[in-house]
Amino acid sequence: MAEIKNFIYCLNINTEDGRTDLVGVLNAITPEYIPGLFSFSISFALLNIEEGEHILNVKFKDPDKNVIAEIDGATVPYKKDENSNLPDSQMGINVAAGMQNVDFKKSGLYSTEVILDGIRIGEYPIYAKGKNE
Repeated sequence: MAEIKNFIYCLNINTEDGRTDLVGVLNAITPEYIPGLFSFSISFALLNIEEGEHILNVKFKDPDKNVIAEIDGATVPYKKDENSNLPDSQMGINVAAGMQNVDFKKSGLYSTEVILDGIRIGEYPIYAKGKNE
């Protein structure tokens, strides 16, 4: 069964030549103002998935569990690297996504839910509080 490893919130992600660099790892989201808009990125690995195309949904939820940003039905292809000596359970794909101008209406515990092929794989919380509060 598919699983997520290394789910990380950050300010930005750069990918180049098969390498992923995270900028500004976040333990909490601290925009200048709440209410207000804030952009951030997420990164995670999907491991132990079958070869072929998969449908990925990512839902960022506010403290009331309302979806305030999402990636809806992205097609994610996967082909096993035949040159790798890793077991299938440790192979997969890296996902990097930018969440632009997300509307934070209040401070509290937000979360990101990840769904692969209609199956909920995990949910990852993060606290948000404005610097103006």
